[in-house]
Amino acid sequence: MYDTIRLPKDTDGTILNSLATKFRAFKLHALKVAPEAFPAGFDSESRLPQSTWLSRITEPSTTILICVATEKDKDKELSMSGDRQLRILLDGEWIGTFTMIGPVSRNDYIWPKSGQPEPGPEGSETRWQLTSLFTLPAYRGHGIAKRLIEAAIKFGKLATDEMGRASERDLRTRIRLVVHPKNTGVVKMYEKFGFVDSARMTVAEACIANGAADIVPRYADPEKWHSRFGVAMEILI
Repeated sequence: MYDTIRLPKDTDGTILNSLATKFRAFKLHALKVAPEAFPAGFDSESRLPQSTWLSRITEPSTTILICVATEKDKDKELSMSGDRQLRILLDGEWIGTFTMIGPVSRNDYIWPKSGQPEPGPEGSETRWQLTSLFTLPAYRGHGIAKRLIEAAIKFGKLATDEMGRASERDLRTRIRLVVHPKNTGVVKMYEKFGFVDSARMTVAEACIANGAADIVPRYADPEKWHSRFGVAMEILI
């Protein structure tokens, strides 16, 4: 049985430290089994202090979704309480993750040279960036990636609806991600959710949009970091 849960930001400090430790362990394991899936390397990530991992999971503009494998519970309620979710996160096996950044301002969302379509004006929509979708190899083919994508879209839409009610406006939800063009299977998977090819972004641009500007080298290899081949895919709900 699987549960997809957002990492909390406002719980007890001891629990947050435990979650940060578990997030670090999952990320480092992912870097070992699939280093090509992430722009950062294992060596640099493994040297980061606990404070960095804690700041990553509590960053206000970042929402981290975790898919957890749990034992089947016949008495489980459809809507889990916060305490139950924490117990699942702390005790269960983390098998997949997806990070959502936003809402992003219109200026920060635009990459003029990418050829992207013009986003709507401020006050008409929310904008989100998805990054770091990863599923442990042993669980691939079990629909985990689909669960995480669905959860991300649902979260973006719910957050947008809440902001719309607060501002008394009807807002749309714009969500973007960047994939490698050779990952045709991944491209097709996102297309099934309504994402469309919308632009071409460089690795450096993608890292900045994904909240990882610090890993872009000052004197970056132009072919690797500044070639415009990353496929930006977008959905407008």
